[in-house]
Amino acid sequence: MKKAVVKILKNLNLIPSIKEDLKFNDLKGDDVYSLNILQPLLSGKPYLPFNGGALRPTGIVYILNEILINKRSSVLEFGSGITTILIARMIKKNKLNIVYKSVEHNLEWKNYLHNKLQEEGLLDQVELIYADLKKVAKDNETIWYDCDHLNNVLENIFFDLIIVDGPPANYPEIRYARLPVVDFIKYKLKSNYCIFIDDAHRDGEKEMISFFKKSYEITESHTVSKTFYVIYSKSLFNPIPIYYQ
Repeated sequence: MKKAVVKILKNLNLIPSIKEDLKFNDLKGDDVYSLNILQPLLSGKPYLPFNGGALRPTGIVYILNEILINKRSSVLEFGSGITTILIARMIKKNKLNIVYKSVEHNLEWKNYLHNKLQEEGLLDQVELIYADLKKVAKDNETIWYDCDHLNNVLENIFFDLIIVDGPPANYPEIRYARLPVVDFIKYKLKSNYCIFIDDAHRDGEKEMISFFKKSYEITESHTVSKTFYVIYSKSLFNPIPIYYQ
């Protein structure tokens, strides 16, 4: 019977498709599990529009755990979105004293998030920073957030948690758009820090991780649920929401 089923699947050319689907089953399971953990920040609240550009629930839970368990006090996020709202909700719900800055290049989206945060009384928990995208250098085609503006608004602030989820880098021609973060944050970090990188399975982010490893003193780093990468300057309690044997 088993051989007959396999033969039918081969004839229908379904085996490659099934294998491709199975590759992502564990990721889907991670996210379903993590969504359950997130319920205290979702139940009874306005609906949040999760889409393909949003951070996966597993990554969000990891970040929330990191903030609470390892007592992060200053967070800098590149790429504002649903994660921004959920972190702000947790800061308020848990009565945390945290400096939280979130950088966004799309003014319309930034204004949308501002209104959502205002509706929930969360503007005291996070500052949204609009920064347009500009060429990093005259002889370089890479565009990143306006560094001069960011240096002004972030002057004399040091961070112990960095979230890299922007700017967009989801097409081949912009796949290296996030690389400038490596140089920008180098002198804005506390001695004990954590860097969280989304979309770590993509070529551009892999290159960025390689640059971090070459130019930073890293005590520990690892991949989480295949698409996130986490870097630590010091070994601390691992807040990963799910373990595999």
